[in-house]
Amino acid sequence: MSEIELRQMPAFRVAAVAHRGAYRGIGVAFEQLGVALEASGSDGVAGGWMGVYHDNPLVTPEPALRSHAAAIWAAVGPVPEGLQEVNIPAGRYAVLIHSGPYAGLSATWASFTADLIAAVGATARDGASLEIYLNDPDHTAAEDLRTELCMPVE
Repeated sequence: MSEIELRQMPAFRVAAVAHRGAYRGIGVAFEQLGVALEASGSDGVAGGWMGVYHDNPLVTPEPALRSHAAAIWAAVGPVPEGLQEVNIPAGRYAVLIHSGPYAGLSATWASFTADLIAAVGATARDGASLEIYLNDPDHTAAEDLRTELCMPVE
């Protein structure tokens, strides 16, 4: 596992598609997000895409898990029709880089959450966890993908 870093993250305004259920099924919401952004012809995406995960899958039943497939939004005014605006407050996060295919993200999350307190002496706080996708899977080999896993901490 790579090193866990504590970081003050900025607030994010995102254009998003809601997903309910197993987090591994969020790919459909990302497809819908891409279609909606392309149809809108908007150039408001400012910093790439992210997954926003509102619930802890260790305590929330899988059918009740809430998440959003999101694009960081910089344009002034409303997000495109058919998308939700979600505002993620600024705050302190423990950040870990996952390298490799998205299929390995759940294993990295499991290791990250188990090692968090021992590694950095932080405790989890309420708030959404984030996956910030650092490169484009359409133009990057799966083994070269990089994703920031961000867990809110105090």
